[in-house]
Amino acid sequence: MIDICEMKALGGGVFLMRLAAPEIAKRAKAGQYLILMAGETSERVPLTIADWDGKAGVVTVLFRVEGASTRRLAAKKAGETLPHVMGPLGMPTDAGDAKRVLIAASGMGCTAAHAHLKALLAGGAQAAVVVSEEENDAPVLLEEMKDLAPVETAAGDGTYRPVCGAVLEKLGGVDLVLAFGPAQMVKAVADATRETGVRMIAGLRPLVIDGTGMCGGCRVRVNGKYRYACIDGPQFDGHAVDFDELIGRGGFYRRQEEEQDAHLCRLGIGRD
Repeated sequence: MIDICEMKALGGGVFLMRLAAPEIAKRAKAGQYLILMAGETSERVPLTIADWDGKAGVVTVLFRVEGASTRRLAAKKAGETLPHVMGPLGMPTDAGDAKRVLIAASGMGCTAAHAHLKALLAGGAQAAVVVSEEENDAPVLLEEMKDLAPVETAAGDGTYRPVCGAVLEKLGGVDLVLAFGPAQMVKAVADATRETGVRMIAGLRPLVIDGTGMCGGCRVRVNGKYRYACIDGPQFDGHAVDFDELIGRGGFYRRQEEEQDAHLCRLGIGRD
């Protein structure tokens, strides 16, 4: 059982959850994630680690209510518990010896952007952030990032051209570009920086189920070979990712997701 220290509604269906998880907080690094279960038989929900405090033993995640499972998480209150929290999972991001880093983010991708920003600054790097303000995918933790480093917002128009333009304007002297958000946004940044010679890391969010690499639901083609985002990522060389395949596979279960509220599992999963 993991205690919930804080539960806060941030608006727009987004919730912040802080967990008392000392062992996770001691080992967590930027780029990793947790898998949470609201009940003993609930669906496993993967969530990016947005922040952590190893001394206090606390780890923070954010999520937007999208369906039945995140709605169950949102119903939790501070002082209650989660039966299962697994992590930290995935590979920490390897920024190498980058000294000047530019982070591009959109929507819930700002959770990963916040984690990386804090880690980069703590490691002595200089970092700045460009955030795409999409109408239907509002950025999170914007003020928290502004307290740490320069943050520029770009108008959202659904094409991500404005945020890509802002990234290209700031590339001078930059060693590394990171991008977090919807696959279409990350692809746009990867395409925009492909011929610049600047290293680019893409934070991907494919379907993750078990978090161990067994189901293959999160597979992504990188340099022509399949990798598993849950154990090999979820960050990869953005200029080597097959985004067209990734985006196409991302819509496989859209109909089932739309029907999930009416679905009753015969095995009893999710009835808690």
